[in-house]
Amino acid sequence: MRYEKEEIACLWLDSFLGGDALSFRLLEMAGDALSLAVNFEKFSAYLIKAGKECLYNNMRDSLRAKSYVKNLLGELEREGITAVTKYSPDYPEELTHLKHPPSVLYCKGNIRLLQERKFTVVGSRRTGQSVLKFAEGLTKALCEHFTIVSGIADGGDQAALSGALERENCISVLPFGHKRVPASAIAIYREVCQKGLAVTEFPLDFRPQKFSFLVRNRILAALGEGTLALSAGKRSGVLNTCNQALELGKDVFALPYAPGVESGAGCNELIKAGAFLCDSAEDILSFYGLEGKKESEETSEEEKEIIDILKESGELHVYQLAERTGRDIDSLGADLIMLETEGKVVKTGGNKYSAV
Repeated sequence: MRYEKEEIACLWLDSFLGGDALSFRLLEMAGDALSLAVNFEKFSAYLIKAGKECLYNNMRDSLRAKSYVKNLLGELEREGITAVTKYSPDYPEELTHLKHPPSVLYCKGNIRLLQERKFTVVGSRRTGQSVLKFAEGLTKALCEHFTIVSGIADGGDQAALSGALERENCISVLPFGHKRVPASAIAIYREVCQKGLAVTEFPLDFRPQKFSFLVRNRILAALGEGTLALSAGKRSGVLNTCNQALELGKDVFALPYAPGVESGAGCNELIKAGAFLCDSAEDILSFYGLEGKKESEETSEEEKEIIDILKESGELHVYQLAERTGRDIDSLGADLIMLETEGKVVKTGGNKYSAV
C-alpha cells in the first residue's frame, strides 16, 4: 500500500511513541507529525530536558537512515496490516471528535467496516453464562443494522463478537499491538481478522499495559453510536468506557441485574444515573427507529408458547418448561432445538433456557 508523506511521518512518530502521552505533547508543539520530522532539531532541547536524550538520539538517527521507514512499511505489509492514518479517507469521522484522536489505526481485516454504522457492546470477564448466551443473540440481531464494536477479552467482549461474526460485521479494538495478542484471545482474534476487523492504535510489538486499556476505551466509546454494558462491577473498564461515551454525548444502555449480583452492580448504577434499561435487542433497535427480523409466520403455536413462557419467567430448566407446557421431554426438546437454531431461545447451561 502506498502512503503519503504525512502518513509516513505519523508512522515514524508512532514507532517510537505509540500510546505515549509525550507523543501528543510533541504534536501540540509541532502542529503535526510531518512538521515534527522536518524540524526535529527544534525539539531536541525539550526532549533532552525531559530526560529523553536516548529517545532523541534514536529518533534523530532514524531520520538520517533511509532504510528505517522502508523497514517499517515492510513489516506492516508482511503482517497484513493496513495503517489508516488521520489523513486517510478511511479514517472514521467519529474519532475526530476526541481530544486526542489516534494518529494511526493499525488494521487487519475489512477496513470498510470503519465507515459503517456502528454500535458498541462491552462486558466484563466475569459475565454470567446466561448473559453470554443472551449477548450472542442480541448482537446477532443488532448487526443487521450496525457493525458491532467491542474489545477482545474473554467473557462479555468475546460473546458480543461471536454473535456478530456470523454476519462478518464486527470490529474488535485492541489494547495492544497485533503481535502481542494473548493466548486467551488468539482464536477469536484470528476469526475477527478473517471475517471482521481488528484495530489498534498501538504499534505491532506494543505490550498491553494498565494505561493502554483505558486509552483504548475512548475509541470503543467514540466509534459506537451508542454503548451497551452487558455486565460491569462497581469499578471496571466497562464503566470507564460507558462514562467516556456519556462525555461524548453518546447513548448508553445497560442490562438490569438482581440486587447482590456483583457482576451487574455497575450496570444498575448506570441505570440509576440515567442509562437506558435494556433487556432485548428490540430496546436498542426501537430507540433508533429500526426494526429487527419479524418472528417467522411458520412458528408453531407450541413454539410460541415456549417463547412466551420464557419471556415471562426468565431462565427455566427443561423440566420446568415441560411442567408449564404439559408436554413430554422428547417433543419439547425438539422444539427447543429448532428455536435455538433460529436464535429465538438460548441454552444457558445445565439444560436451562431463556428467550432472546
